Amino acid sequence: MTRLRLSYAEQPGQPEKALGVLVVDEAHMVRALPAEPRFAAPLKEIESEINRMRQLHVEAPPPEPSERFESWARIVERGSDEFVPALKEVLGRAFGLTAVDEATVEKATGGEAE
Repeated sequence: MTRLRLSYAEQPGQPEKALGVLVVDEAHMVRALPAEPRFAAPLKEIESEINRMRQLHVEAPPPEPSERFESWARIVERGSDEFVPALKEVLGRAFGLTAVDEATVEKATGGEAE
């Protein structure tokens, strides 16, 4: 199980605000835990949308040769080892959220809560 801390900035360059935690289970289904009651509805929408997806589409480098400025994507299936990193990318791109693995945060802060 993976726990991703979600945050957002209201304006670029402003400090991030804690939105909540997204728990990713062994089947790569997600469950949202809001930081505050006011975030429950938007997090529930994100949870529902992610759980409806059978696969994620993430950016990928184009094959050579390719036209300049072409964008390419690759598919990451639910259940793949690449799912959580792809989920972080999708959360950032589609929802404007920063997602950080709690284990990474705890390691950086010595296990202290932020």
